[in-house]
Amino acid sequence: MKIMNNKFLINSFGTRNVFVAIDPAIAAHLNIPVTLQAQTERSKKEGIEPWSTKTKMLVGLGVIAAIAISFTVWKIGAEYLNSVAPKTRRIMLGTVYDNQGNLFRDAVTEQVNANHAEYAKRWGLDHRVMNGNLVANKCRDPKQSMKLTDCSPYWNKIEALRQWFKEPGTAGVEEWRILADDDMVITNFQIDPNHGIDALRGGVDASVIITRDTLNWQRWRGLAGRDPKFSVNTGLVILRKDVEAEAFVQKIWQHRHDVVDLNNSWCPNLGTCRNQDSLHEQEATAKVLHDHPQWIDRVVAIVKQRDPNSSTRSAIALNTFARSGRFVRKEAGWSSAPFSYDSADNAENADGSWRVGDWMGQPAGVPLLGKEWPKGNSPIPKPPYQYEPVRLNRIKRLIQSIVF
Repeated sequence: MKIMNNKFLINSFGTRNVFVAIDPAIAAHLNIPVTLQAQTERSKKEGIEPWSTKTKMLVGLGVIAAIAISFTVWKIGAEYLNSVAPKTRRIMLGTVYDNQGNLFRDAVTEQVNANHAEYAKRWGLDHRVMNGNLVANKCRDPKQSMKLTDCSPYWNKIEALRQWFKEPGTAGVEEWRILADDDMVITNFQIDPNHGIDALRGGVDASVIITRDTLNWQRWRGLAGRDPKFSVNTGLVILRKDVEAEAFVQKIWQHRHDVVDLNNSWCPNLGTCRNQDSLHEQEATAKVLHDHPQWIDRVVAIVKQRDPNSSTRSAIALNTFARSGRFVRKEAGWSSAPFSYDSADNAENADGSWRVGDWMGQPAGVPLLGKEWPKGNSPIPKPPYQYEPVRLNRIKRLIQSIVF
């Protein structure tokens, strides 16, 4: 193919030459050689009847169409290659903690923050701990004519994410945040967080990774009949900084005023609930997932804590629960009756229990202050008890079990 006087000269039709008008700029872009030699005389000398004007037009349109299709295919291919090409990835790890003077919780957080900092240093992650009340006057109290009041500390993580999304991103960098509760211990330092993010998503380009809870807690929160996988646990969320993840978090935030029980001074709505009569931002997350099923496996990857049948996730367990045993709790607003998670956990999801080698685990629901006894059928002694920092003790045992 050549260009003569701003026209294509095509020699692929035997001895017949075809000329098609073309913009010189396009010719230059396509890097097609230009010649001013007149070759139409050859056809005349050889007695070849020139094509009709109509034929030339049809062939010309075909050539233009072929060029357009080729350019479109090239563009789509380039965009695809760009989408799958490895990007520079930046990961931030850390917790959000509202220091309210609880020495037992402070001690837990101190241990976990040191654990996270060590893991972040090993894998070159950013480490951020946000300490303080991020939700002052950001909830409304339905018992006081919806007067502005502080949200419960559970909502700090949602506000922290909202603030993070507002921070300017870095061009050409895929930014992720691993936001964990302040009692989430990383117990396997051999797991590369980059590999973890990709393996957990299982080939889906999701922007949010969240695990299912061991229990289908929706049943006792008035959400019975909903898909059990919406019973998620927000003790650990992994998010990419993009518009889809931000929209997901914003939807969760909008549920903070949902009524729980207006006759319950401890838990009137999701935003101000101060005990486990609701599951706060976790319950709001389940509502968002139920209301937006189109986000499942596209924006949000809901994964099992342990998934031995997955081709990509079988070697990674996370947000598993280290809470086997029997307990008595000594905390304001909570029942002091003995309790255990063993029966329910084993009945619904024994794979959700923490094991040595898991990526991350937490003592979910274990009392900050209380008393614990090993798993078993022996009678629990009657009070009085000598109370202990039960959760801190669990944290220390998890740290002692880290795989380096």
